[in-house]
Amino acid sequence: MKKKIEKNEEEIRDLNDKLDKFIKVEAKVEDLDSNIIIKNKELNLISDRIRNTEILKNKKIKYKLLYRGTRDGMNASTFHQKCNSIPNTISIIQTTKGYKFGGYTEKTWENNGGWIKDDKSFVFSIDYMKIYNHVKGNDSIYHGNNYGPTFDHCIYLYNDFSKNENYTSNKNDANSSYSGFNRDYELNDGEKNFSVAEIEVFQIILE
Repeated sequence: MKKKIEKNEEEIRDLNDKLDKFIKVEAKVEDLDSNIIIKNKELNLISDRIRNTEILKNKKIKYKLLYRGTRDGMNASTFHQKCNSIPNTISIIQTTKGYKFGGYTEKTWENNGGWIKDDKSFVFSIDYMKIYNHVKGNDSIYHGNNYGPTFDHCIYLYNDFSKNENYTSNKNDANSSYSGFNRDYELNDGEKNFSVAEIEVFQIILE
């Protein structure tokens, strides 16, 4: 009897796995108005992780473009004008050297308020196709007039994003807020400072 129950449970798990694969909603780049994300696998890295923060994992995700640096202005002031008070956003950055990375938060961006905790937040590297999950209980994002979308110890954007004043952190500091970093300044391929060629912020809407 016990073996029969175990076999039935195993069959149920197999069916659930097949069902998950069948109903999984693939994201396509043609559904995303982006100058940075150009491949389906890049978008699905982000989309699959976002679904894991929601109860309904297989919802279709709609990305609403709020802010684009080359269109709206490559600075903190314009970022706040376009993105403040809107929850569930993904920020995507491409540096002048071509590296792509960013972060997600359920919290809103604001002009002030300092460090904010968001255990659902995460950062990502498109180059490494890698997600860095938030360390529960630690700071997540930063609210400040002179800062763009800033993720604690990982991504700091300051004032004029096109200048080489933006920076990432060393491995130990980064891992204190988002886990999985294997080397210093990993998001920026080993260099601390970077200047932005393009930045986009999207609101995430589940359909």
